[in-house]
Amino acid sequence: MTLRTPLFTISLTALALGVLLLTGCAEEPIPAPVPTPPGGGAGTLPAGHPPVGNLPAGHPPAGGAMGAGMGVGMGGGMGAGAGAAAPAAPFSWDVPEGWTQLRGANSMRLAQFPIPGTEGTKTPVECVVFGGIVGGTDANIARWIGQFKQADGSNSKDAAKVTKSEVSGLQVTRLHVTGTFGAQMVPGKGEALNAAKWGMLGAVIEGDAGTIFLKLVGPADVLDGAAASFDALLNSMRPAGN
Repeated sequence: MTLRTPLFTISLTALALGVLLLTGCAEEPIPAPVPTPPGGGAGTLPAGHPPVGNLPAGHPPAGGAMGAGMGVGMGGGMGAGAGAAAPAAPFSWDVPEGWTQLRGANSMRLAQFPIPGTEGTKTPVECVVFGGIVGGTDANIARWIGQFKQADGSNSKDAAKVTKSEVSGLQVTRLHVTGTFGAQMVPGKGEALNAAKWGMLGAVIEGDAGTIFLKLVGPADVLDGAAASFDALLNSMRPAGN
């Protein structure tokens, strides 16, 4: 009996320690699962969660749905109601007879006008009103002229016609140039159109409220037919609200 007592005591002690350990583990709190927000987990952060990143004022919540009507830019227009909300134009104008004004297809386009008779063709043409183009008037006019080459190798600057006028207190610089158009249709893609017998009607409108740019690029014969409407658009320019 004397030899077995310590073993019995040790066994009881080990059993007691095991019970305590099991009890302690059972009482250890298990973290509650993080609730999944409605819609699959992306979207509104849980209450009290710190903001993610430094979003500018007015920015939609991280993970929220993008605004309706986001569209692509350059190239052809997306059609009525297809563009993202563009900033308000600093000037007002009248839509030329026979033309239809569409919302800009991206944030740089204030408006766009498909040229009648070219919609749905291999070469749709549109007149676009841009805002947010950097650089002064002369620099942009020179850049536009530089997008054309002459068949005889002469300088397109000599072939271009640039006129300046004043309309309702606004300064209007108008460009007409023809030749082989070699600009990239989608900037950064490296693909140039290289279209012979094309032209551009362009204009820069400047006033106290800002500057806008008009561009109409396409086959020269299409531009000839659209020139009167383009000029009517220019001549209707006036400060916004007038």
